[in-house]
Amino acid sequence: MRKGLDPKKKLAEKFVVLQGHFTKPDEIQYVVFYHRYPDSAAYSEGEERLRSWRTVILDDRLSLITVVRGEGVYPQVKPISVGDINGDGLDEIWADLWNYEGGQQGIAYWRGGTEGDSFGLISTRYEGP
Repeated sequence: MRKGLDPKKKLAEKFVVLQGHFTKPDEIQYVVFYHRYPDSAAYSEGEERLRSWRTVILDDRLSLITVVRGEGVYPQVKPISVGDINGDGLDEIWADLWNYEGGQQGIAYWRGGTEGDSFGLISTRYEGP
């Protein structure tokens, strides 16, 4: 155990890994969502800012191709399933899109490139305050 880890605190880690073809139709790739709570003894449930999550695309060697949504950036993109919706040979990502006080569902699709805006989002109506 790491120093400072309080075993009484909630230290959830969530992984979602789905296989598909997100940037190249002839290569197996993975969309990975990772969400963790910090392992600090000072953490409390009210400190949302200390939580971290990220959604990325990895190749078959688990090397980073691109980031779908960066660390701590809303909305969280938590993949539900993948499929080629428009017939272009690339899979789109059907996902839960969670914001700080609500959320919706949507599709993440590759727009090209490897920078932070390489994936676009199309979402349903927002459910929240």
